[in-house]
This record gives sequence, structure tokens and C-alpha cells, in this order.
Amino acid sequence: MGAPAPAGAPSGCAPKARELTEPCSDNHVQLYLKLSKTQLGSGDSRRSTVTDSIDALSTSLPGLPELREEMAAAGRSMAQEGLVTGTSGNLSCRAQEGVLISPAGVALGRLRAEQIPLVDLNGRMIEGELPPSSEINLHLGMYRRYGARGVVHTHAPMSVALACVVDELPCVHYLMADLGGHVPVAPYFTFGTQELADAVHNAIEGHTAALMANHGTLAYGKDLATAAARTRLLEWVATLYWHAAVIGPPRTLTEAEQRDAAAELARRGYGT
Repeated sequence: MGAPAPAGAPSGCAPKARELTEPCSDNHVQLYLKLSKTQLGSGDSRRSTVTDSIDALSTSLPGLPELREEMAAAGRSMAQEGLVTGTSGNLSCRAQEGVLISPAGVALGRLRAEQIPLVDLNGRMIEGELPPSSEINLHLGMYRRYGARGVVHTHAPMSVALACVVDELPCVHYLMADLGGHVPVAPYFTFGTQELADAVHNAIEGHTAALMANHGTLAYGKDLATAAARTRLLEWVATLYWHAAVIGPPRTLTEAEQRDAAAELARRGYGT
């Protein structure tokens, strides 16, 4: 479905938004170009490419203390960047026999490593004193269904603004190849419910990120750093789309154009 221009934006000028900065540093290019050109197709070929890219990852993991420190640092970084505010948003990563997940009721901007609980894939507590995030079902389903190694859920403002308006975020930039092309919008359900988790898990199939209607974002990857990078890419693209829509209907890339761009970037060796 075509996406409308944002309502209420003044003619001829962009609304106040976070600064547009080009996301493709060397590290980001390495993350954005992992998927082969076949991912940009449709049906089973797209789904299998995303799944295979996760399944083929190394199973070696750093220790729990290092992972907890990485999670705490990632939470503080996202808060500083304005991707989460207060106690909104949560993150997790695969760790040994379970999943480390940010605790309920703790602001990510003040998250400490020792506060992060470890749960098994059914949500049972293995280690920790604080209860896991209320969105635990959202996270655990991504590990069970898609073999994720890191998951990030935020209330990034520009992404959420679009998720209040559009039915999908069209593919307006070639770097969206790393998100699976266009970004789907999962239907709205009450936060923390299994209904919401199921809706997001269904919507994200064939993609590595999704918008959640009137709520937030979800991204996953081979580790927490990749999931966080995709979250930042999604917010950047949402901002880009908003600015373009103020000027006129944004041009979207065809699947052929997406495949050609991905193939050319791979040919040049970016990310290798």
C-alpha cells in the first residue's frame, strides 16, 4: 500500500527531526551488506536467505560478564541517542544456555551489567534478581523462530511517527537491503502481550527489522551490535523518508534496482 506524506508537515520545509547523518561508516557497511542479492526477491528465497545468514554464524560466545557489560553500554548509548526514553525499550542477546534480557522497570540509560537477568528460552529465570522485561515474549520468540543472536526493541521517535501513519516503510534507499527491503508494520496490540509478540514475529518474516504500529521498532541480528546497528539504520531511513515526503511522494526502489545495488556493493568488496 502506498505511504502518504506525513500529515501536518509545513509546505516546503522539513519538520524538526534528528539530524540526517550518513550511516554507512566502514562498520555499518560491513553490517548492511551481509545479505546476498537473492534476499531481495520474494517468497521462500527471501525467507531462506535471512534464516541461513543467521544459522551460519559461529556458535562461539563471549562470557556472561562481557555480554552483560556490552548490553549495559548499548542501552546507555541508545538512550543518549534518543532511541529510547525512560524505561521504554529493551534489548537481549543469546548467552550460553539462555538469553540475557534487560530487566523490567530499569531505564536503559542507567542500566548496569549486574542488573541484567539470564533466562532460558521458555522465560524461566536462570540467574539474576530483577524480573525480565515485560516484552520477554517478543524477544524469546525471535530466538526460537528465527535463530536470532541479538534483539533490540525501541521507541525511536521518527520510526514510531511513521508507524502511526504508514502500512509499510517503502524501500527508498539501497542500504535497506540489510533490513530486507521495505520494512513491514505489525498491527497494534497491547504491549507485553502474546498477541503483540505473535503479530511482530509474523510481520518480520523475510526481514531483519519491523515497525510496530503506534508503538516502536524491533530489529535482530547475529549479535547485539548488529541488531543495534539495524535499529539505527531503521531510524535513519525513517527520517530520510519523512524529509522526502515533505517535498513530494518519495521514489521507491524496484526489486531489480535493489538487487543490482546489492550485487554491485558486493562486487566492490564492501564488508569483506
